[in-house]
Amino acid sequence: MTPDRRITPSQLALFSRSPVIGAWWEEVHATTPERAPRPKTKALDELLFEAGLKHEEVLVERLKADGKTVVKLDGEQRDADYAATEAAMRSGADYIWQASMRNDEMRGSADLLERIEQPSKLGAWSYIPIECKLSSHPKPIYLVQACAYCELLTPILGERPEQFKLYLGGAQFKPYRSSEFWSWYQQLRQRYRDFRASFDPNQEPEDAPGDHGQWEPFIEDRLESKRDLILVAGMRQSQRYKLRAAGITTIDALASCQTISGWKPLIQPCSLACVTKPRSRSPRNRAATIALPIRSALWSNRPRAWRCSRLRIPVISGLTWRAIPIR
Repeated sequence: MTPDRRITPSQLALFSRSPVIGAWWEEVHATTPERAPRPKTKALDELLFEAGLKHEEVLVERLKADGKTVVKLDGEQRDADYAATEAAMRSGADYIWQASMRNDEMRGSADLLERIEQPSKLGAWSYIPIECKLSSHPKPIYLVQACAYCELLTPILGERPEQFKLYLGGAQFKPYRSSEFWSWYQQLRQRYRDFRASFDPNQEPEDAPGDHGQWEPFIEDRLESKRDLILVAGMRQSQRYKLRAAGITTIDALASCQTISGWKPLIQPCSLACVTKPRSRSPRNRAATIALPIRSALWSNRPRAWRCSRLRIPVISGLTWRAIPIR
């Protein structure tokens, strides 16, 4: 069966937060899933997902207790689910839970649709989307998803919903006017269209830490396996590029280097720091120590806190730096 290549609001939200790395791997997964299997969900993420479902269920139970009619759908985005959503909307239900919708480019299942008394193609009523989130504060990705559901509702209603809501932690409803975000949303949509149109599966982006959505653990594992310099806490990309240009590409190479060609030390002599792994209760896990000569040339833009008689070096990927006084 040919996979449905319509985008989803979640993919669009991922592009808004990680347009180079996360979106690239998501596109690889969508086209060749065997090359980029979706990362396993962490235990914390599973707990948050379950808490999010409970958050929705509590709201639905509250709505029912208030005498509202709530139609629960499967939200599986099959042909039958799209038809069931439109049938529920035409019936005039107060709320529709997990409403599947689609257009030529996008498909998705809204957390909730709320009936409002405003004429539309359906009759004397219309619907607006509600996005349910655990966070107590709105985030741009929530707005992206809500705008996407406004887009999906447009052909069914005959016009774009004028409003959407976020249902946040603490049972807070936050209403927004869609017109306030529509220009920004349309620009994001076009950028994503361009990204997909020019996508080259052979142009793999360089790994870098950041907010890459569900691909973040995958990128972190790749960085750790390569012992990348960016794992040094406080290491800026500009410093990383300079070190790589000098032939130093891993934290091990940085630990063993004595001098860097073309870099002028600012302080002589160099001071010495030790890198030790945290102690473990297990006697098998012995602390490993690496002597690291730290020349100020490596840290020409170092924070002022480091300019003292004892070096205070940050954590490097699970290792603990222990400073030795400058003699």
